[in-house]
Amino acid sequence: ADTSAAAIVWARNVHGLKAGIEGQQALSRAMRESARIQDEAQGELFRDRYRFLVERLKGDIRGFFHVMKDTVELPQDFQRQKTWNDCIYDMEVDLKALGAMNGGEHGLTSVDALVSLLNYRDKVLDVTLGGILFTKAVLDWDLKSERAFADGPVVEMAEKVVELYSKTDSIPAKLRLSDIPRGQEAGPFTLNHKKKEGKNSALTEVQKRFISILHELQSLDTGLRNITFAEKVHLDVRRGAGSDSAVDEMRQEFIKWNEHCEKLTQQLNNSRKSKGVAGMELEANQLQKKLEDKEQRIKQHTTAVHKLEGDVQSQKYELMNLRRERAELQEKNNRMAKENLPHLEKMKHLLGKSQDAVDRLTADTDVMSEIFRLQKQEIKKINEERDAISKETLQLHKQLKAEKARKKSKEEEVQKKETLYLRTMAARKIIHESCQEQRACIEGLEGRRQQLDGEMVEMRKIIARQDDELEQMVEELQRARRRIQELEDQINSCKREYEAATGNSSARLLANFRKRTALPK
Repeated sequence: ADTSAAAIVWARNVHGLKAGIEGQQALSRAMRESARIQDEAQGELFRDRYRFLVERLKGDIRGFFHVMKDTVELPQDFQRQKTWNDCIYDMEVDLKALGAMNGGEHGLTSVDALVSLLNYRDKVLDVTLGGILFTKAVLDWDLKSERAFADGPVVEMAEKVVELYSKTDSIPAKLRLSDIPRGQEAGPFTLNHKKKEGKNSALTEVQKRFISILHELQSLDTGLRNITFAEKVHLDVRRGAGSDSAVDEMRQEFIKWNEHCEKLTQQLNNSRKSKGVAGMELEANQLQKKLEDKEQRIKQHTTAVHKLEGDVQSQKYELMNLRRERAELQEKNNRMAKENLPHLEKMKHLLGKSQDAVDRLTADTDVMSEIFRLQKQEIKKINEERDAISKETLQLHKQLKAEKARKKSKEEEVQKKETLYLRTMAARKIIHESCQEQRACIEGLEGRRQQLDGEMVEMRKIIARQDDELEQMVEELQRARRRIQELEDQINSCKREYEAATGNSSARLLANFRKRTALPK
């Protein structure tokens, strides 16, 4: 009974160990899934930050571009085909193209798009600040303001004003650009390997112009304060006392342009007289109509071209996004395979070995349980046979006792009736023969009893052999317990390897594996 109970407890422990290893496998799968979800979350956070930075730079470029529209003029275009709306459209196309540069083999890890956006922003801001400095230079020219010292960008714009005045005898209110900034141009954020390290700390054009604007604002603030408080009055006394050079120069300029206007009016009148007013108006209307038709066709073709370019750009964006997503997935798979797969394969190998050992133990447990069950049934059968033999022996003893009592009574009767036996020899002989027959029967019963005693001795020997077999089974059970200890040592080794590989506590790993399942009946 004790051996059977110990075997049942051992079987329960083995089943509990099997359930724990299966739970460990489920936990390893859950850890793998958790690692994959964590990697995806980190990649999504990085993409959100990258998109926010790109959109922030795009917003700065759009804002500076709209400010630039108020400070500079478009390049000279005699056909009048390109307007500020077209330039804004080109700017949006460049921004979309730069935003799509992050797709490709390396995905969001590329900084080419950020470098291009930063260069584009600085270029637009540089042009805007240049327009502001040009306006300040025109103001200084009109006021005849002279200074002994000025910053480099201010001197550059002043020289440009002088050059324009010398060529056209007039100065525009805004700076006219030679070309519109585009997104693919190089700038201060582009890496230049040929540039020496000591020159990398020099100021960029945007920084120089920004500093110049701050100095000019300080100068304007000082001049306004001087004018407001009437502390200083600047007069140009080179042309004589009391003369205003600015007024005289503006008067001369007005007279010059008035004479130029009279000449143009005279030429127009002469042309009308030579061709006739009606003919000139008809020809002008025809030319105007042709020009309008031509401009309408040009706008239609331009709209169609822009639409086709937008479609092509959209297809390029979709292709780049698909390539980027494929590259991101490939990179995630490679990173997970590089970081987690060796540990998971090692754990899987150890779990496979443990599972094989548990399967063997389970099979051995089933075999042992079946052997114990058969042994128990055999012992029960032997006990039943022994009880039956005991009952039969007891019955024979009762019969023997009854026979002895009857024999005794007959002997007493023989002694009492000895005289009667002497008288009747024939009757005595018959009685004597009957007694002999009873003795033979009793001797037969005695032989049967001795035979039963021999059988009981054989049964005791069989029981002794069964006890030897039980002792052997106990030794096998001890060996199985030692095997369990070895498996527990392997589990502890797995715990140490898990803690060394992941840095987590093994107590939490096996917290849910302490339950013990009942032995199946």
